[in-house]
Amino acid sequence: MTRNSAWAPSGGFGSGNYNSLATNAPASPLPDSSESQVTPGGVALPTFIPGGSPGTAVPSTLSTALLLFGGKDHRDFLGCVNCSEYDSNSIRNKNGTYGSEYSDLSIWDHYGSYGSRYSDDSPWNPYASNPPVVVDEAGNFYGYFTVNTFNPKRTTIPSLLMLLGANTE
Repeated sequence: MTRNSAWAPSGGFGSGNYNSLATNAPASPLPDSSESQVTPGGVALPTFIPGGSPGTAVPSTLSTALLLFGGKDHRDFLGCVNCSEYDSNSIRNKNGTYGSEYSDLSIWDHYGSYGSRYSDDSPWNPYASNPPVVVDEAGNFYGYFTVNTFNPKRTTIPSLLMLLGANTE
């Protein structure tokens, strides 16, 4: 499978260059605010409600798509966290690349780099030192998407923390 690095900045997210995403990131429809979504892992994810982030402003509306990037220099696009389950880029689209439990670019693939509880690149490894980052389409950084509660830059967005907590139980 080809890695999708079209959205990663030239220096990668690991370089701290979080505000220079390429402009070709798709605008994604967001979930209906009246319903929750269910992830491929069977976890109910509430409609996105921004709640905070380390060192950056919180999105002011639900129109801000939050994107995951992982791997070396965080160049691999891992999907949109708060997009509709029907969006092909959504981590909730079970038939899409980023929501499938069989895709190496999915956080739901328990045997892949981004879904294994033992991979250093996985959000599900409590000791991971290189978990995925959460950014918006403009490249603003909203923290690391990780169950590692000791990571000082772990995301503080409540709905993402709920997803992280619910998937580890």
